[in-house]
Amino acid sequence: MHYPVDEAYAPFYMIRRYVILAILAGTIIFLVMVWTVMRRFMRPLTMIARHMEETPSKTAGQKLLNIISEDEIGTLSLA
Repeated sequence: MHYPVDEAYAPFYMIRRYVILAILAGTIIFLVMVWTVMRRFMRPLTMIARHMEETPSKTAGQKLLNIISEDEIGTLSLA
């Protein structure tokens, strides 16, 4: 009956802290994974954009860009 409220709820406060830390850690891990995957998928487009920016200063043999892919990126690089 005369148990202090802070002591009674101490385990709940500790669990709440752990849950908040777990959510923050999970969010950071998720964002790093998404950033890594998006960077991997965007690399061919970045290569094409960089190549197109540098094309005017290249000779005829250097104007070809070799990206081996059978999707839209490969078609764009052949064009």
